[in-house]
Amino acid sequence: MKNFFFLVPIAILLVIQIPHLSLPYFWDEAWSYIPAIRKMAETGPSMLPGVIPIDYCKGHPQFFFFLSSIWMDLSPDSILFMRILPLLISIGVLLVTFFELRKFAGIETANIAILLIGVQSTFLAQSIFILPEMLLTLLLIVSLFAFLNRRYLIFAISSSLMVLTKETAIVFTLTFGLYYLISILSKRGKDTFYLGHFILLIVPEVIYGMFLLLHYLKFGVFFYADHLSLINLSSTSILEKIGRVMVMVFSQYGRMLLSLLILITLGLLIILKKKIQNRNILILCGLSIVIFMIFTSINSYSPRYTLGIIIMLVIVFSVIFSQLPVHPYLRTGVVAIIASICLYYSLTHKRSIDTDLGYVEVIRVHQEMVRYCEDNNLYDEPISASFNMYYNLHNNELGYITSNREFTHIMDWGKYNDAKYLIFESTFNDSDSIIQLAKIKYRLVRTFTNKHAWGYIYENTNYQESTAIKNNRKVF
Repeated sequence: MKNFFFLVPIAILLVIQIPHLSLPYFWDEAWSYIPAIRKMAETGPSMLPGVIPIDYCKGHPQFFFFLSSIWMDLSPDSILFMRILPLLISIGVLLVTFFELRKFAGIETANIAILLIGVQSTFLAQSIFILPEMLLTLLLIVSLFAFLNRRYLIFAISSSLMVLTKETAIVFTLTFGLYYLISILSKRGKDTFYLGHFILLIVPEVIYGMFLLLHYLKFGVFFYADHLSLINLSSTSILEKIGRVMVMVFSQYGRMLLSLLILITLGLLIILKKKIQNRNILILCGLSIVIFMIFTSINSYSPRYTLGIIIMLVIVFSVIFSQLPVHPYLRTGVVAIIASICLYYSLTHKRSIDTDLGYVEVIRVHQEMVRYCEDNNLYDEPISASFNMYYNLHNNELGYITSNREFTHIMDWGKYNDAKYLIFESTFNDSDSIIQLAKIKYRLVRTFTNKHAWGYIYENTNYQESTAIKNNRKVF
């Protein structure tokens, strides 16, 4: 049974996510990644910068777009088919972690890791999103074990694909290289420096450097300007982001107990003078977590970016906790309790974001709001919409619009003074100020709710259509 325990988290994943495979695209999928993937599918899959315009790829490396566009070509109009790809990648994360960790640290450690990975809220949420984080995580796990097992050619391939999936992965490859050099220089290190190994270790940096050069030759810039504008080097911003990352990784969704048990188990092993096994993976994962947290506190930050280091944290826990000198049944019982707590949080602690399962209710509300607009024939009415609703109404390919007609006069929410209808919902950051404004100037037409998710449609009863709008009925 223990050799087939990996089927349990896979079953949990499938039971939770199969009912959601046909859900429309959401947030960054809808406005950024799906349009870029569709554009590449139309022009032809390629890993070279310039195949799609920079405003589509936004300066990102191309491997995720390349792979997804090939998949899209197989069934261009099926959302369900597109969501199967990240689901397969997510299963790959579980399988690779299980089989590699079983060889590296034993079957008990592997079973603990995949069970706890399989119930993590961010893992479950990202498992069907058309976003690069899950692919990056799979390649990160492959690279991690390839490095630890000195399979440097495999490391060079997987880590090169990792940095070509998302540029932030360079942080991990540099961390691995740093650890290699520290191991060589350490008096206690068992490794001997080999030029061939070192060359393979720096292949990812060379590959990414070549990508940046080609990107510059094609677009005249190394990085996308809008992304650079998100970097904030003020100490206040950095400390605030570090705090958010630490809470997300070490505390939220039941991980507080996980983090505390790592410290308690380490303390007990030291007090009992037990030799800590598999130090390499513990140090490497710990170093990667710390360095990535520092990097993301300087760079732009989204909670979903922490997926890889959350899984590293789970691996650290599994390696340490499986060494606790107590009866195996006691360890099993504690792990079952932690897994139950994490799963409980995953199923009940929901917000209007893309890092937990709360996005399901948000999408349902968005669908209802679009359906109301269709049923009430608002296709040609001037509508000011919040960010996500703007794209849901604007793009027929996202899965919200059910008719063949287009909404011809959708405006950004900031143009509410020119609109007859104002539409906003729970993903809207400025909702409080807009609600107060809407209560004063507009008539509430309809309220939509689904647990934590909500949406409002307001009408400007004093709206007068301007001459300019009459002459130009379509706003982009």
